[in-house]
Amino acid sequence: MHGIRKLLWGTAVAVSLLAVLAACSSGPKIVYEVSGTAEQVDLFYRDRRGDMVQKTVSLPWDLSFRASDPFDFEIDVYSQEQGVTVSCAVLVNDSEVGRVEGRTFAECRGTYRVGVADFQGQYDLPTGGE
Repeated sequence: MHGIRKLLWGTAVAVSLLAVLAACSSGPKIVYEVSGTAEQVDLFYRDRRGDMVQKTVSLPWDLSFRASDPFDFEIDVYSQEQGVTVSCAVLVNDSEVGRVEGRTFAECRGTYRVGVADFQGQYDLPTGGE
């Protein structure tokens, strides 16, 4: 009987630990996508912890991670090249919540909270005209 209680106790602890781990990994899936005709761009983005990261990358570029709920997402794209386009997009749980395209600057930001994403975008000049 004592051995069965130990087995049940060990099983209960393992199930509780799995539930905690599943809750930690069940936050929203955030995907940043960056594209355009520029060869390289400077990025500033919030990582899964909400920290701002700066990086220079070649296009196209993307990053996927699980975040907390709520989560403030942001990615800013800058190019020093002339006559190019840059764009950013944010997907939450595999659904695009917004996309912005500009000449040398595009910014995608917003908040994900309890299943709802709020998106704002900015750009320097529309790619279709002056």
